[in-house]
Amino acid sequence: MKKTATIKDIARELNLHHTTVSRALRNHPDVNERTRETVLKMADELNYEPNVFATGLRSQKSKVIGIIVPEISHDFFSSIVSEITNRADETGYSVMICQSNETPEREIENVAAMLSNRVAGIIAAISVNTSCYEHFERVLRRSTPLVFFDRVCHECDTDKVMLDFYGGAVQVVQHLIDQGYRRIAHVAGPTSLSGVRERLQGYTDTLQKNGLSVDERLIVHGGFLPEHGIFGAEKLLPHHPDALFCVDDQVALGAMMRLRAEGFHIPEQIAIAGFDNDQIAQYVEPSLTTVDIRRTEMGQAAVDLLIEQICGKKRPFRTVRIKSELIVRAST
Repeated sequence: MKKTATIKDIARELNLHHTTVSRALRNHPDVNERTRETVLKMADELNYEPNVFATGLRSQKSKVIGIIVPEISHDFFSSIVSEITNRADETGYSVMICQSNETPEREIENVAAMLSNRVAGIIAAISVNTSCYEHFERVLRRSTPLVFFDRVCHECDTDKVMLDFYGGAVQVVQHLIDQGYRRIAHVAGPTSLSGVRERLQGYTDTLQKNGLSVDERLIVHGGFLPEHGIFGAEKLLPHHPDALFCVDDQVALGAMMRLRAEGFHIPEQIAIAGFDNDQIAQYVEPSLTTVDIRRTEMGQAAVDLLIEQICGKKRPFRTVRIKSELIVRAST
């Protein structure tokens, strides 16, 4: 593992005593402003980061795994975090959890905080707006183990755990066709994410395989929240779909609410299907057809891959695909 800069390295470069450097970094009043600025500049040049775990310890290794998710409040991510935490506990690791709030700026801060705290490794799902991956490349340059899950960065050469988005979409659309629906719309997510593109591809391929044309008017892109489902339903209604396949369950629930407000009977007049199998999907009326994701398997796979990296196991990086399963309920 690449050696990181220490207080003594800074002191050596500036010909100062390490105690002076330490005080400057801690903003101690005994250090004058000019010296403090010189020390901080050199610390930045050497990419020095304070090691909060190593104070008074010889070892630079921690037993903490960092987790970065877009939204901890989302049922999918909260359940995956729970599974990762359980698996980490079984292997003797604690977890440090950060959320990006779907912003690249916060995600960059999350990564910096974890590197500063010398986590043993990082498990991350990128934000919907992340397009530059320098902060994750920095993790790899530091030789800090890194595993992506669900929303992955294909540009980074490391382990990934992904869902079978394509296969899940094929199952949903084929089920709708088998039920007799023909004008099947797709309330999609942001195309910046590979999982969204895979669901869209599964949708279009299945329509064409069954001799149905792809009507671009029946495809609406948005986000992953109920309000995006409301917006999507409003945009699609003028084009008379008889079924909606939504990018996730939250979007499906928003669409369902809007359609019922318009007086539609589900599924008699229009069917709705989601993706993710959120807990609430089975309790709404009518209960929601969706795609189940093996969340326990995903969380465990992410931790196991990370532990292998932490332990220095020599092998090519892997991409693990978690299978999906169609759950048919009353909404279709």
